[in-house]
Amino acid sequence: MKILEKTEVDTKNFFGQYGSQRMKDWKDVLKCYEKENVYLGEVASLLLRNVNYEIPALRRQIQKTVQFASVSTYLPNLS
Repeated sequence: MKILEKTEVDTKNFFGQYGSQRMKDWKDVLKCYEKENVYLGEVASLLLRNVNYEIPALRRQIQKTVQFASVSTYLPNLS
């Protein structure tokens, strides 16, 4: 919506409403999306994905980084 608002800025009328049919259609879609609480299912899905996959992957990455940092401090400087 933000990108579309930037491209359709010249279609605003005196009252600040968009004259573009494309903008009106997207606003209607967004209104229905929020009205019917469809976004709650999407948010729940994103939350589950973060808990099940993203957070454990980040923890593994942190462990690898800490391990590499601790090993690299004991290596002699070869340069």
